[in-house]
Amino acid sequence: MAGGGVMLLGLKVVPLLSSLISV
Repeated sequence: MAGGGVMLLGLKVVPLLSSLISV
């Protein structure tokens, strides 16, 4: 379950980081 939570967090963080980098 912990691994799944980390993957979900990563999926949420990746688009945030990419949007920040594009700006």
